Amino acid sequence: MRDIKLLLEFDRNKDGVLDADELHAALESLGLQITAVQTRRILHRFDANASGTIDLFELSSLVRTVQAFTRYDTDQSGAIDVDELRSALRKLGLRAGALEAQGIFRRYDADESGTIELHEFAVLVRDLQLYAAFDTNCDGLIDLSELIQVMERLGLKSSLEKTATVVEAWDPTCDGNLDLPSFSQFVADVRIFKDQDANGKGQLDGSQMRAALRELGVDISNASAIIQKHETNGLTDLVGFAAVVREVTRRHGAMREATSVGFDNMEAVGPAAAHKSKLTGSGTASDEERAMQQHAPAPTAASSSSQEAVRMLYA
Repeated sequence: MRDIKLLLEFDRNKDGVLDADELHAALESLGLQITAVQTRRILHRFDANASGTIDLFELSSLVRTVQAFTRYDTDQSGAIDVDELRSALRKLGLRAGALEAQGIFRRYDADESGTIELHEFAVLVRDLQLYAAFDTNCDGLIDLSELIQVMERLGLKSSLEKTATVVEAWDPTCDGNLDLPSFSQFVADVRIFKDQDANGKGQLDGSQMRAALRELGVDISNASAIIQKHETNGLTDLVGFAAVVREVTRRHGAMREATSVGFDNMEAVGPAAAHKSKLTGSGTASDEERAMQQHAPAPTAASSSSQEAVRMLYA
């Protein structure tokens, strides 16, 4: 009823949806201090059906996210800085030291403005929700057995041994587990691999491999020898791709930009995605996201930091 009232109040032309100007006024009524540019970004983030407007379903998701956002924007600046993010992560029960918080902050500050705005915060919330859905042993991390389930949802069949080899490329701590930002990067990179694998055989030739690395934001000027080292008969499978990503990233780590489609619309991203922001999407569940959640195993009764964090976000 609250959301319906908000929609009716600011739907000036009575077409049942909010355009950018109407949404701007509605968000200001919720206590946000935002510009027209920020409003357009928010509209794009929550416009799940790409209609150019916000309907009631999308507005409900937006309002809940606004409420969580304003709770953690302690100085009421309209954006979350790294200190506020770290405080929020602690309150959510997530393990995050200073360096971890900095890493997560950089991951979700898509426009590199030095703050996390509402549309960027929406991606963090959404990623946390899906991350928790696959954390089946409720330890706040995605381990190898859980990652196999994710890979199956991505259309990739993998043994535990093969998955262990693959995950090393995205496991900064080398402990066999992925935290939230690493998991988000893993999904994005695997989707880029699948996008380049046009024939669906699970292998990339040299040109496809270089195109995938370019989409990852890697400087490939000195990567030829590394690619050749992991090729078999001129082709690179996912294990080889993971090895190349790991070696190139470590050798030329400063050259790699954080590139991710997060968990938005888990379809092939296409070459044009290389020119998009680090994190893109609607902030509401796409059809594939909902499918992933439906196929994710039911959570156990054990306490989970990531699942508890999702509950607390909207508490």
